[in-house]
Amino acid sequence: MLTLWIVIGCLFMTGIGIRFTYRALGLTKVEATAVFVLIVLLVGINTAPAREALMRLLY
Repeated sequence: MLTLWIVIGCLFMTGIGIRFTYRALGLTKVEATAVFVLIVLLVGINTAPAREALMRLLY
């Protein structure tokens, strides 16, 4: 259930986040998208289920 809420939140925030990054930082749309994806990935990796899955792959 937690994963579902994270996915819904990311989908909702994607449009807002990219638009904010694009305007606030003065980047091109491609650069803003890349920065936003990087931030979402870093936040996603730090959630417990993602961390557990990564640790199972590595060890």
